[in-house]
Amino acid sequence: MSEKQGLYLYCLADSECLKEVSGTGIDDKNELFIKNTNNIAVVLSKVALNDFIGNEAEERLQDINWIGPKALRHQDIIAQIMESSPILPARFGTIFSTDEEMDRLFDCHTQTIKEFLSKIRNHQEWSVKGYLDKKKLLKLQAKTEIEKNQEMLSQMSPGKRYFQEKKIQKLVEKELEKHIKDLIQMIADRLDAVSSDAAELKLLSRQASGEDIDMIFNEAFLVNTSQIDVFHQNIDNLRQEIQVSGAVLKLSGPWPPYSFCPNIEINSG
Repeated sequence: MSEKQGLYLYCLADSECLKEVSGTGIDDKNELFIKNTNNIAVVLSKVALNDFIGNEAEERLQDINWIGPKALRHQDIIAQIMESSPILPARFGTIFSTDEEMDRLFDCHTQTIKEFLSKIRNHQEWSVKGYLDKKKLLKLQAKTEIEKNQEMLSQMSPGKRYFQEKKIQKLVEKELEKHIKDLIQMIADRLDAVSSDAAELKLLSRQASGEDIDMIFNEAFLVNTSQIDVFHQNIDNLRQEIQVSGAVLKLSGPWPPYSFCPNIEINSG
């Protein structure tokens, strides 16, 4: 008895730009192929449904040794298609059980998909993350402020001095919060000016980001290819301006435009 197969979705592209695809899908067995629908190129491969659906599949999807190579292959295929056409990327594990299921979805969202592909034509998504060691900077600035007021503090009783130092620390903390807020706004304004769109993303903890300082800024920017050099130059300029505060900017990309995708209710499985 043969395995029941589904359709694994990688991305949607402009059929005028993308005429063919080559290579195998995430299972390294089934070939990639294109299904054209309403001038949209749907990039697919067949997969065994029991690899992704069912109790055994649940365990496999928790196994990094099984899922890791497939997730990388998924991203490699999307990167390959991006070289030829604007795309609407699908999340890893987006599978349709039948052609009819897939067709119903795209028939409902054809106009939205076409508008998105038009919007991102000649555009790239770039990620910008900002970091600052808030605790270290707060400690340094509080120490500096206390030293400035040392003469006044030295004339106080130990109890009053303690409360005055706490008051100074609170004021410094408030000023630091304002400084960070102004810093974030400056970065956003400067990069908004040289991008077509921006998406504010969730700030990650140190553990999640893998950094030993705090994330204070996390945005994705949609940049016209004609503005890429200008965008990068603005990043370089900002890095020089904010380093006096101990802040760091990290740029990565270009990425598939996940941050700007419309919600077309594609469900996996």
